[in-house]
Amino acid sequence: MISKSNFTAARQCYKRAWLSKYRKDLAEIDENTRARFDVGRMVGKAARNLFPGGSLVNLNRNQQAMADKTRSLIDSGCQIIYEAAFIFEDLIAVCDIVIVTPKGLQIYEVKSGTSAKDEYITDISYQNYVVSKSGYEVVQANLVHINTEYTRYGELDYEQLFKIVDVTENSEQSFEMIESEVPIVREMLNGNMPNISIGKYCKDPYKCEFYNACWEHVPDYSVFDLYRVSDKAYEYYSKGIVTLEDIHEKGILLRGVQKQQVDTLVSGEPVINKDEIHKFINSLQYPLYFLDFETFQEAIPSYDGCRAYEQIPFQYSLHIQNKPGEELIHKEFLGKEGTNPKRTLAEQIIKDIGLTGTVLAYNMSFEATVLKKLAEEFPDLADHLLIVANNLNDLLIPFRKTWYYCKEMKGSFSIKSTLPALYPPEMNPDLDYKKLGINNGTEAMAAFPKMATMTPEEVEETRKNLLKYCKLDTYAMVKVLEKLKEAVEQ
Repeated sequence: MISKSNFTAARQCYKRAWLSKYRKDLAEIDENTRARFDVGRMVGKAARNLFPGGSLVNLNRNQQAMADKTRSLIDSGCQIIYEAAFIFEDLIAVCDIVIVTPKGLQIYEVKSGTSAKDEYITDISYQNYVVSKSGYEVVQANLVHINTEYTRYGELDYEQLFKIVDVTENSEQSFEMIESEVPIVREMLNGNMPNISIGKYCKDPYKCEFYNACWEHVPDYSVFDLYRVSDKAYEYYSKGIVTLEDIHEKGILLRGVQKQQVDTLVSGEPVINKDEIHKFINSLQYPLYFLDFETFQEAIPSYDGCRAYEQIPFQYSLHIQNKPGEELIHKEFLGKEGTNPKRTLAEQIIKDIGLTGTVLAYNMSFEATVLKKLAEEFPDLADHLLIVANNLNDLLIPFRKTWYYCKEMKGSFSIKSTLPALYPPEMNPDLDYKKLGINNGTEAMAAFPKMATMTPEEVEETRKNLLKYCKLDTYAMVKVLEKLKEAVEQ
């Protein structure tokens, strides 16, 4: 059977669809993808509240049994069906919601996204095609997605939480494409693995689960590491120009950061602009506050006053140095599980951060946005919060402007790239994120809302892991600033 997933995978890359069928062992599902799947399932179930009282077709994903059960429900007069299955030849479509009307079927495809994206239209076009070919009249094809303008107060209002978009005409316009594509997909899935090179489709519209398998031959310091290289890297690759050394040997002219990447790789020496780094360090006012927030987002808001996908701060770490050379002071906040932590976090941060000094963040636009939104929500705390926001300075600047650049950064200036470049983890295990129970922002974002349903033991362990992770984020900034000072003094 060719499912919607098979078809859409093939639309992205034939090799991906083939591997999904025959080599699932090569798939690697990263945290972002796993979180997206979890949210999708939750949103799909929530959308059933738009049409309550329906019958669920759930027969352990036995495809023929699901299609038979769907037909039986329609024949018996059932008007609302969840997970309705339809088969035409070797194609199967499982529709999130089907409404049976005297004139025909209304089908609904539920998405956790916030707009009618092109890839969503492809999904529902496939569903519409299969249902129509299986012998039913589809009178309406609808896309259901999250409405970010809805703010929750009290019980969830599902009609406000979701937007329903009629895409009947758009989906029908894709029938010709589907009709011509299906035989190609069918033949491909019945043949040998397609010989397809890497390309931008490896990450578009989503990063492929077979990315690592297909990219394992790409060496370190490749053209794909060039800063903001975009499609040009694939052009180089197709011509056999794979590494940055190839760029140098071919005499290809580059500018800005890209030129520095090649130059530092060839010379083996870092770029250090002492004058600019010195100016940056002198601009910092003590006390120094090294600040990092963690936030979470919910497709379905749990708390009053919150919108879908709103960034809700639940944690911060703060390292404080009152004077140059003085011992660090560490302060931290982590909200109580199962609560809206915004107010208590805002109250605590104005106790921990004074009105003078420099507040250092890494990519400070994020911290500035969090502080300003808290000020907007809590007017009685706004004056202090806005002063803190105004005192922000960005530790990213010396790296983004390449006043300090070494080859190990590989064209990336995030703290997760800068820290191991400056402090190799094999020599600095205390600065190695990989040794932590929670070691990236995606895991942290997912962990806090999950704590509401954990056992006390699981909550205790998760809280420890969150605190360690966020603490390393700000300690990393302390160490990065130390390295900048060393560079100036050498």
